[in-house]
Amino acid sequence: MRTSRVVSLLLAPTLAVGVLSGASPAVAKGHGPFGKPCEPGYEYVATSTKKAVKAQKRGIHKGIGVTLANYNGGTKTMTSVFTSETEGEVGITVSGKLKAKSSVVLAEVEHEYGIEVSAKLRVKIGNQIRVKTPPKKTSYARYGAYRLKITGYSRYIYANCTKGTKIKSTVLTPHLVGWHTYNR
Repeated sequence: MRTSRVVSLLLAPTLAVGVLSGASPAVAKGHGPFGKPCEPGYEYVATSTKKAVKAQKRGIHKGIGVTLANYNGGTKTMTSVFTSETEGEVGITVSGKLKAKSSVVLAEVEHEYGIEVSAKLRVKIGNQIRVKTPPKKTSYARYGAYRLKITGYSRYIYANCTKGTKIKSTVLTPHLVGWHTYNR
């Protein structure tokens, strides 16, 4: 009992000086930096590994319009020329539930993986590509946008900085416009 009385007698003047001199009280648990409350809202956390994202190279192709084809019935390799004839937009696709805004998701993906992505990309008509078609084979070409597949979760951050339940989702976000070509 005597020890606690001595400690309280020593601490009381220190606390009084701290409060009188304008020092702020200790930061309460659950607050953000500098004792300020967190900004409430949804955050997105990407959980795909950098290796998995890099392995996708261009990503998954989402074509606009039909796949074009040209058969080479000859005995020598020929050049097939394909021209895009349809236009449209390719946007973000989500499987699962996504509570965060798309701008939050895009910022997280760009920050985490260093890859520029968009909410939507416009695919225009008139673009051409030349493809070598081997003998007795068919060349196929489809114009569109490549999308990256990112897994992650969104969750709510409260004003007291506590975090809500993780809500998992998979996001396909466009990042390149181009042709997908192959021979069969």
